[in-house]
Amino acid sequence: MSNPAVKQVSPSQQKHRKEFLWQVLLPLFGGIGVVLLFMAVSVSSTVNQSLWADISLIWLILPILFLALVSLLLLAAMIYGLAKLTNVLPRYTLQVQGFFLLLKMKVSGFDDRLVSPLIKLKVSSAKFGKLKAQFREGHHGR
Repeated sequence: MSNPAVKQVSPSQQKHRKEFLWQVLLPLFGGIGVVLLFMAVSVSSTVNQSLWADISLIWLILPILFLALVSLLLLAAMIYGLAKLTNVLPRYTLQVQGFFLLLKMKVSGFDDRLVSPLIKLKVSSAKFGKLKAQFREGHHGR
């Protein structure tokens, strides 16, 4: 017997976790590594310059680093939010899907009731036409 308290992980969730590692985390940390590498290169290349050049470079790099940090924090917040959302979203999307299935069934039933008199009229007309044709054949055959 399986324990209902243990949450079963579906194959699609397992695939999502693997894709999350390769498509989200690896590029994220790779990008952070590249930014840190560029920072280290830019700082190390200015070591042999004069004091004023160092100060100028710091003032030029500082706003960019601040914007990069803000962007990184926003990205981390979005990743965290999406991770939380993927845990909750299937339940609500199933409810929405059920609602639209019910709506489809009601609309289909309404359509059937709306068209039913026209179909009956066409069937009656076809029967009458066939009966009329049989009557003519019987009348002309004598």
